[in-house]
Amino acid sequence: MKLRYIMITAVLLVAGAAAALALIPSMAWNGTNEKVREFVLVAKDMGFHVQSGDENQLTVRPGERVRLTIKNEEAYPMAHNFGIVGLGVRTRPLQPGESQTVEFTAGRDGSLLYSCFLHPGVMEGHIGVSK
Repeated sequence: MKLRYIMITAVLLVAGAAAALALIPSMAWNGTNEKVREFVLVAKDMGFHVQSGDENQLTVRPGERVRLTIKNEEAYPMAHNFGIVGLGVRTRPLQPGESQTVEFTAGRDGSLLYSCFLHPGVMEGHIGVSK
């Protein structure tokens, strides 16, 4: 009877812990207690397109940690890379089907220019930084 009580208690504890974890909002984790905003940026048809995030534009807050995954989804053999002007954030050239993730901390209010440095002036965009 005591073993049965222990088993039932253990099952209830595990079920309760699983339910509690399901209620906690998901946060990306970068090895600290710092929340990370995540976006996926797709390079396709000679342009960058936001694939994920909570809006259609890349907008972050000052001081916010940002994780960008850049995917090359070109249908033909065309390499692209990604870099944020003035931040030293840059990917290697990515062949179709490849991806790379970069992280940075957003600075003060303003706009960050990003570009494919292999196709400057053609593949560009901005990350808005505002409160």
